[in-house]
Amino acid sequence: MVATALDRYGNLIIEPLCKGRMIHKELERLYKWHIGESAILCTDCHKSYIKFV
Repeated sequence: MVATALDRYGNLIIEPLCKGRMIHKELERLYKWHIGESAILCTDCHKSYIKFV
């Protein structure tokens, strides 16, 4: 799976995340230094995103 993110300034993150089904710990590893406490996330309903936030 390839994870992507785009901020309001146009900065883009595209990075391989895992093989197979992702888990919230993989999201934490990738995004923990990129997403602030007051960030707004737009995701699908995958359970990993729900547990991540």
